Amino acid sequence: MSGARAGRRELLQRIAQAFGAEAPPPQGAVAAPSQWCDPEREEIAEALGGKRWTELALPVLRYHHEALIFLAPEAFRYYLPAYLSAAAGSYRTSGSLPGSVVSALTPPEPDGPADPRFQARFGALTPPQSAAVAAFVAYMRAEHGRDYPRDELGKLLERYWGRFLPPAE
Repeated sequence: MSGARAGRRELLQRIAQAFGAEAPPPQGAVAAPSQWCDPEREEIAEALGGKRWTELALPVLRYHHEALIFLAPEAFRYYLPAYLSAAAGSYRTSGSLPGSVVSALTPPEPDGPADPRFQARFGALTPPQSAAVAAFVAYMRAEHGRDYPRDELGKLLERYWGRFLPPAE
């Protein structure tokens, strides 16, 4: 087995162990509240609500690749491992999904305004969950960094996610 394939398998196992098998949020708690009638939010709630993250097939995640921006913080944390797993496990066939995941993992600029949405989404992750997300970013940089010519993945590690990785030896 190649190093990349072994690394991917280990990453997928780490994500599954960190995020476990909690109950999914009900359909009404999936999309973040909005003051406008938004058919896309309703479609996402219907597609994801009540479904376990482990049951979501790649075509569903690929079609709803931008769903992460519409999810309520609890639903975001619940469905994040499905998106991480699909992006890493099926990178070449996942379409725009990896880019959407990288965008969702992007912290606010260090000298910019605070982003309460980022804190609401990621502040409640457990240490193993944060470490699994950081491992995802590091894996994506090592295996697919050439697809991010401005080193977006390196910036994610530098600005936030790198603190959850073990120290380099």
